[in-house]
Amino acid sequence: MSEMSAEQRRRLLVGPDDTARWRPIEVAPKDGSFILAICIGQPPQYMLVVSWRTYHPNAKGKPEWRDTSGVKHERVTHWMPLPEGP
Repeated sequence: MSEMSAEQRRRLLVGPDDTARWRPIEVAPKDGSFILAICIGQPPQYMLVVSWRTYHPNAKGKPEWRDTSGVKHERVTHWMPLPEGP
C-alpha cells in the first residue's frame, strides 16, 4: 500500500460536507491506530474502539481487530475515526 497524502487521508476520513461517516471495514487503517468500530454479535450490533494489531502475545503474530483490552473481535463491519478529544 502506498503512502497517502494528508489530503487523501482527510478525504477518506470525512464525507463531502467534512463530517465523519461510517465506512466499510475493508478501507480501515491497519497501522495500529485506534478507530471506532461496529461489530455484529452479542448484542446484535455494538460499537467499540479497536485497532489492527499484528502482534499480541496470544495471537502468534496473526493480525486481528482487538479492543483496548486485547480482546479479539472477528465480525467488525464498519468504522469511523475517533473524534478529537476535549
